[in-house]
Amino acid sequence: MVHGIPHVNLNHAKSAGRCFMNSDHNKALRILSPLHRFLFRLRPAWLASLLKRMLGIKRQIVTTPAGLFYADPVSHFFVHVNSPEGYEADLTKCVEDLLDPGDTFLDVGANESYFSIMAARLVEPSGLVVAVEPQQRLNAVIHRNICENSAHNVLSLRYA
Repeated sequence: MVHGIPHVNLNHAKSAGRCFMNSDHNKALRILSPLHRFLFRLRPAWLASLLKRMLGIKRQIVTTPAGLFYADPVSHFFVHVNSPEGYEADLTKCVEDLLDPGDTFLDVGANESYFSIMAARLVEPSGLVVAVEPQQRLNAVIHRNICENSAHNVLSLRYA
């Protein structure tokens, strides 16, 4: 448990560069309980959010090869980051192959900061990562992920 938050440890191997789509998405959904699968598919999203609050379903820390992430257990990000292939396998490999220490990385549409956190480690010690995310609701999540990973070289900006 980290800072009073349940910790899920899923140290899975790196992907062989395969996209995670369609049928693989359905396979990944199997990690969710029936209740979580119901909430995952429930629309409108505000109703699912309300039910999650009422049921006490909260974000939790997930360990991945890219770092620690404060993730909603009923989200696409959580499902994909916990899949055997990992999150955005092709793009992850591309970023890992292209970044070197001292580089600058701009993550436009940082979402939950997966690539920002991964890039922060790759460009250390003198590199910089700029995470740009317009959604205010994700600001606290990005800052939490930066803190969980001690990613002091990440600058988070909220712009549309």
